[in-house]
Amino acid sequence: MSKVDLVIPDTHHKWTLAEDIIRWAKDHYDLGTIYFLGDYFDDWGDGPYQSRKTAEWLVGSTNDSQRVHLIGNHDTPYMCNTVIETLGIKDSEEIDRFAQKYLRIAGCSGWDPHKHRAINEVDGIEEAFKKLKTVVRYNEYVRISHAGLADHFNEDEFWGLVWLREEDVFTDDEFFYELRKLCGAGYSRGGEIARPGPFWLDFHADKGFYCGDFNQIVGHSQGKNVRYFKNKNNTFALCLDTRMQHFGILQAMDEESTLVTAYSWENPAKGDHITLRMKPPKVE
Repeated sequence: MSKVDLVIPDTHHKWTLAEDIIRWAKDHYDLGTIYFLGDYFDDWGDGPYQSRKTAEWLVGSTNDSQRVHLIGNHDTPYMCNTVIETLGIKDSEEIDRFAQKYLRIAGCSGWDPHKHRAINEVDGIEEAFKKLKTVVRYNEYVRISHAGLADHFNEDEFWGLVWLREEDVFTDDEFFYELRKLCGAGYSRGGEIARPGPFWLDFHADKGFYCGDFNQIVGHSQGKNVRYFKNKNNTFALCLDTRMQHFGILQAMDEESTLVTAYSWENPAKGDHITLRMKPPKVE
């Protein structure tokens, strides 16, 4: 069987479907790493029960060394407790003040205090949140993130929420400045930032901002079908978010070529597929 990696788009509580896709992939391929594009929480009509079950699944899933989990914009609000704990904020008034400001920046539609409480009561959730990543450097010319990397970002800047360590020291101004770059919504999504970060870049409205120095595989921007576009320097951006109706298979062909195929879960054996050959950027 061929050696491949798997990309699971935004799940929004559909983790049982994600596990079905993983089982199918293991039956058909020599499966390597499994990448989740984030947005594990929030869906229409959900509540504390679904949120708690998803949090329990996330704790177990992040303990699986075969899996890599990215952060989505629907996850960042629920990570507030973990950030407060990591920063070592103890005073109750300071915690309330910090949380209010944090949620004004990193908040998202669907967030609910009852769901927040249910998620953060799950044993192990803080450690699970600390394992989530902002961006994955799949290879020298492919990046994987929740919404995409804009052309104004340096990857080294992505210390992010889970890059916070007890030894890091930030003033409030420094912390919230960095938080806005990562978690602030852009104009395209009703926010106040011209060029949003990797949790909020819109695949359609912000198309002109996507960095073309590498190929990108993203979710976040929901659509009926898988979509892609080609940058002027010969790299692709591919969006897999179709409410879990599709998933991606990555196969390294050689050092300068990765085959990416988007499969339809309705009929993965015979369904319509999109296949892109991702290569290093064209240098002129």
